[in-house]
Amino acid sequence: MAKKDLKKSKIKIKKKIWCKIVAPKSFGSKEIGESYVTKAEDTLNRNMTISLRELTGSMRDQNVKVKLLLSELDGQQIKTKTVGYGVVANFVKKLVRKRTSRLDDVYILRTKDGQAVQLKTLIVTYNRINRSMGLVLRSKLKAMITEELVKGNFDEFVSKVVGIKIQSAAKRAINKMYPVKEVLIRGMELVDEKKAERLEKKSANQIGEVKERRKIEEFKDEMTAQKSEETSEEDSSDSEETGEKENQE
Repeated sequence: MAKKDLKKSKIKIKKKIWCKIVAPKSFGSKEIGESYVTKAEDTLNRNMTISLRELTGSMRDQNVKVKLLLSELDGQQIKTKTVGYGVVANFVKKLVRKRTSRLDDVYILRTKDGQAVQLKTLIVTYNRINRSMGLVLRSKLKAMITEELVKGNFDEFVSKVVGIKIQSAAKRAINKMYPVKEVLIRGMELVDEKKAERLEKKSANQIGEVKERRKIEEFKDEMTAQKSEETSEEDSSDSEETGEKENQE
């Protein structure tokens, strides 16, 4: 009998390791998770989302999510940096009630070191307001945020937002102009230059469309006012003629 060659299949088992994930320095560089990977380098440039409550330990932060980038490897420890921040949609919905106005705004601003940041803001007023007042309030909030953002880098700005410093200062300032229920930075994220340029162009087009609509509305209002004046003048002249006829009789 011919001897059969027995082939043994060798399965290479890759060893995996546990890598600790630590929070950014602004959140104390504490451990926030672990990753079980073959190579620690495979985790780099990936994003993870975590509740702000897990970073600060405060119950008031349970409605906020923070987006982190796994950015640097230190041995078997993975360092992260903050690239995004957002308030959960359910919390925002609870703020908006009947007989209130919701003023949303989205724009691109840049930090002191030139990083492009997409910001989404929200103002909720106690009563219904007209468009012109809404524009004034949004412009005031944007100006205050711009002033704070250009003072430092993104991490410093995030620390101020997490500490409610910017929102509180903005609410006090806007309250002097009109009573507001809430002022929020409901979202912010670092974006690359290509996306920043695309969003800025889109925003500019939208602003142009809004201005055109306002011009049309203003023209219509002027025409309506002019017609009402002409009607009132005709009515007054008719009444004068009627009075003269009655006097002659």
